[in-house]
Order: sequence, then structure tokens, then C-alpha cells
Amino acid sequence: MRKLKIVWGEWRIFVLLCCFLIIGCSEPITDWEQLDDSVIRVMLKKGKSFGGGTAFAINDNGVYVTNHHVIASALSGNPLVVVESTSPALKTHPAKVLWHSQEKDLAIIKVPDWDRPPLTLADEKNVKKNQLVYSIGYPGASYLKMNYPEYTEPKIKNGTISARIRRPIREGFPAVDLFEHSAPINPGNSGGPLVDNCGRVVGINRSHAGTHILPDGKDRIRIDTPQGIFWAIRVNELQHILETEDIDFKLSHQACSGNASSPSIQQIILGLVIAPMLWLIWRCRPQIVQHLSHLGLSGKLSCDKSEPTVKGGIFQKVKIGRGQRSGIKLKSVSGLWPDFIIERGCEMTIGRDPNQVDVAIVHDDVSRRHAQIRLSKSGLLQVMDLNSSNGTYIEHRKIANHRWVTIEHGQSLCFGGGDVIYQHPEAG
Repeated sequence: MRKLKIVWGEWRIFVLLCCFLIIGCSEPITDWEQLDDSVIRVMLKKGKSFGGGTAFAINDNGVYVTNHHVIASALSGNPLVVVESTSPALKTHPAKVLWHSQEKDLAIIKVPDWDRPPLTLADEKNVKKNQLVYSIGYPGASYLKMNYPEYTEPKIKNGTISARIRRPIREGFPAVDLFEHSAPINPGNSGGPLVDNCGRVVGINRSHAGTHILPDGKDRIRIDTPQGIFWAIRVNELQHILETEDIDFKLSHQACSGNASSPSIQQIILGLVIAPMLWLIWRCRPQIVQHLSHLGLSGKLSCDKSEPTVKGGIFQKVKIGRGQRSGIKLKSVSGLWPDFIIERGCEMTIGRDPNQVDVAIVHDDVSRRHAQIRLSKSGLLQVMDLNSSNGTYIEHRKIANHRWVTIEHGQSLCFGGGDVIYQHPEAG
């Protein structure tokens, strides 16, 4: 039964190693719920009507990014606010425009009394065609009243990058870097972030492709409504503005490969290759220690004040430059652990943690501070268990905690009830 338990435990360690290596090599999993906290609803009241869109935090100082056309009427004196909540009562915060550009359709606003966790910008050069992206915002909320409860939480839609395009926002304007993508956006999404799988901003959503009215023969027209074509201003346009205006922001140059919530095939293969190697080293550690001891690296302990050294897999504090005194050599019964010597008049602590003990035996069954062992000047060998998890045994009988028990010549001493067994030599 004991052997089966050990084998099952080793397989669990092997599986855990694979999982840790695969997860450790993959990118951090994106917390999409947390991204919601960074995206806010922007509203303007124009007489009896409303307008608005989406904005997202760019730093910890209450600074947000949106589209110029979202806040354009605020430049004419209409009040600009952001909506924090609608229940139990409507709660808004006043905002002001720090910077805007109609040509680039970008604006930066400040909400003095409400700062949200900022989003990180991605390096635009790392964005690839057909890469998965997500639009976040408040679709459908741009012309509704502020207190609609269904528009207090941003919505997420996914799509892919279709193309890089450089074209003017309007006829007569200078060209702007854009992404064509397929993540759905509607009125209300304007100014919201387009993010990659790692939650980093790759663009600022602007609009969907417009409807075209085209001539179709004599006295006829054709209405052409494109489907699944949406535009976002590339993040490099925003980065340049933030640098010019000396506004703090976070930028990541690391590429976001694959799905951030699951590891890639290469990461799985890497984990499956490295994990067996680490497991084999862990499984064979007693043989490695034994080999070192056969090379003459097993140690001897002095009871004087000392400095730590590592010898043969057992960590011991060995007095430097002192002559040996007569003692007892405790031999490993299985041969898996190096023998060690305890001198007369010496007392030592045995356990798994080399920072807390005099002799550290690195084994799962051994507690951090497992037991104390001493050899009197008359040659009486005694051991005391330090309330260890798996106990200390003499001749397979568990001894009581915190009581010195004598080990007779020829008896076995076991730490933890496993294979860490030593033999007290016969008298002679």
C-alpha cells in the first residue's frame, strides 16, 4: 500500500510539473472583467437630446481617451459628463477636454474626481493580419438617456484584424493610420478600445463602414450597405499624441501570440519535454546523493560553532580546522542516503530545511525540524522527535514527542516512516 501511494504521488508531481511549465511559458490570462473597470460611458446633453460614446483610462490620473466626434459638442459649451452608475440613483462626474483633433478624430479628456485602472497600449508593429481582437464599449447608448441601467456595463465583441489602411477620416483631411477589423461596433462604441487577446489597446474604435447610394442604371439607384467592416484608429497615432503632450501611459512591446487564455502548441510541447527531465532528476535524487557519497563526499559533524557546507546531499555545519574526536557513524540502511558521523558530547538537529537544522535530509517524509539526536561523552546515543509530521521510529516503533529515547546498538532509526533509515552500529 505504501509503495502504491508513493507511485501515485510521483505521477501527481509529474502532471503538476507539466501544467506549471505550460502555464509559466504562456502569456498571462486576461481578466476581461477587470478591463470593464477601465472603460467608461461618456455623455453630453444637447438641449433635450443626448449624445455620447465610450472612453478608456490611459493613466492613474483620471485621464481618458475617446473620439473627437464624441465630445465635439462639448467644445460649443454643452456639459460633458461620464456615467459611473444608475442605481440606486444616477451618479455622474464632470469631465473636461484636455486635447482634441478633428483630423485624427481623437480626444483626451480629464475626469478630476474619478480615476480608473489604466489600459496598456500595444506596440502597433506587433499586430498581425487575422489576429483576434475585441471591441469594448457601450453600443446603442449614444442617443439614450443617462439613467438606462442596461448601459452601465460595457459590452465586448470579438473579431479579427482584416487590413492596415491609411486614409483620411474625411475628404480634405490628412491621412490617418487605421485598422479594418470585424469586431462589431455600433453608435455608442465610438472612442472605445480595440484590444488584443492580452487586453492591450491596439486601436481606438471609430465607426462602421458607411452606406453608399449608387446609381444603378437609368433612373435607378442601389443602396450598398457593407457588412462586417469596422474602423479603428491605430494605436501608434495615439502614442505619438501622448508623447507630444507629455501624458503618462503604459506601453508593452511584447507580442501577443495565440490565445492568451490557453497555451500554444509550442508551449505544450516545451512543457511535455522539460517536465519529464525534471521529474527524472527528482525521482533519482537518492541515487545521485548515493553516487556523491561513493565519491567520498559524505560528511562528519562537529558540535562546535561552525559554518554551513554541503556534502553529499546532506547539508552539515562542519567545524573548519579542528581535529576529529571519537564518535559514532550512522549508516544508511538502504544506501540511498550518505552515512554521517556524530561525535561524543555533540547534539544536533535533523530536518529538511538547511536554514533551521544542523543536518538537512531533503526528503518529503522529513519535516523542516524533524528530530534532535545527541551522543553523550560516555557513548549513549539518544533521539528526540520535535513534533514532526510523520514521526520518528526506533525499530519500527514510533517514539513520543519531545522525549529523549535511547537508541541501543544494532537498532534502526527512521525519520518519517519511509526510506530514511539509519543503523546504530553494533558495539565493539
